Amino acid sequence: MTRLTNGQRYTCTTAATNASGTSRESAKSSAVTIGELRRSGAPFGALISQLRARSRQCVRVRFSEPTDVEPTSDERELLLRYLRLQREMVVASTVGLTEDQARWRPDDRLIPVIGIVNHLTHVEARWIDGAYARRPIARRSEVEFVVAGDRTLAEVVDEYAVRAETTERTVRAAPGLGAPCVGPPGLGRSEAGLSGLDLRWVLLHLIEETAHHAGHAESTREMLDGHRSGW
Repeated sequence: MTRLTNGQRYTCTTAATNASGTSRESAKSSAVTIGELRRSGAPFGALISQLRARSRQCVRVRFSEPTDVEPTSDERELLLRYLRLQREMVVASTVGLTEDQARWRPDDRLIPVIGIVNHLTHVEARWIDGAYARRPIARRSEVEFVVAGDRTLAEVVDEYAVRAETTERTVRAAPGLGAPCVGPPGLGRSEAGLSGLDLRWVLLHLIEETAHHAGHAESTREMLDGHRSGW
């Protein structure tokens, strides 16, 4: 599996059937890349719509399997690598799930796995686009934990991948980890009243938040079918 990057190409597939009647897929490289779609000038929502339009023909690039973080003396890169690992651990809990399983909750408690992924996409947007970049951003809402039935798990994971690439690109372009940030709208109680925030704090908070939900997703998945990540 390969991480989604700005120049990563989709792999489009065409179905075929062999003599035994078993379906197989023959792959060919698509000319469409995330970067090419973004350079079209389309807003984020339109970009996602374009990705969805291709979802029936394309096997979307997934997150990598979780692996140990490679050491580096670059603090910014080290924080991004740890955040990436936590994302990969969240997404690892989605592998092999049906749409119904992705929405399952034990005794209708906790958050379904698909809701966790969708929530974390919004979390990164609030802190990076809102707190750091000062762009208008929607307030935190319980709605983001509930994913509409017309959105598939693959689409939600894809949106998380696009969000991850945006986060990493924005952080790498920042003047430094000391860049000031403001509290985004809809802060949780634990962040209320904070001052003096900077990009370093935001990245550490995102690692903390994503790690929290990674454990949550793995617990839900283990209760569902016994699957464990092995970490």
